[in-house]
Amino acid sequence: MCQPCRSFNSNYEVLLMATQADKGDEFMTTLAKDLLFHGLDQSPNGIIILDLEEKVLLWNEQMARYANISAAEAIGKKLTDIFPTIIGNRVHTSIRTCLSQGVPAFLSQTLNTALFPLFVPEAGKETSALMRQQVQVIHLTANDGKSYCMVQIFDVT
Repeated sequence: MCQPCRSFNSNYEVLLMATQADKGDEFMTTLAKDLLFHGLDQSPNGIIILDLEEKVLLWNEQMARYANISAAEAIGKKLTDIFPTIIGNRVHTSIRTCLSQGVPAFLSQTLNTALFPLFVPEAGKETSALMRQQVQVIHLTANDGKSYCMVQIFDVT
């Protein structure tokens, strides 16, 4: 498992243990879940969490800025309905493999300059440039035993 995957998984496990440590302490359980959600939402990277049908369950603030699509607009929609240009590309294949087989992926900007159609403002200009991206696809299994996928998008422009 790659280092970022190990790091995320260990941090997630610590928060998960905190939410389950004392079932009688409702405040700590709520606080840990709230911190986990806000940590993901405030991440400097775009983060999307998908279910088995590739429907968006989480779309963080940075992703909303990158895509110019609000969380309210994205949640519940299939990722390919939001970004039809990803159908059949490496990131879509990686997401499908992650959801079906649990295999994580790291897609570098060297081989894949822009996997998602995301744009960043150009310095001193009123135009936007295509964002160079690193994309990490991570398999998640919830307490319900179902598989989910987290997609992290790093701006390496």
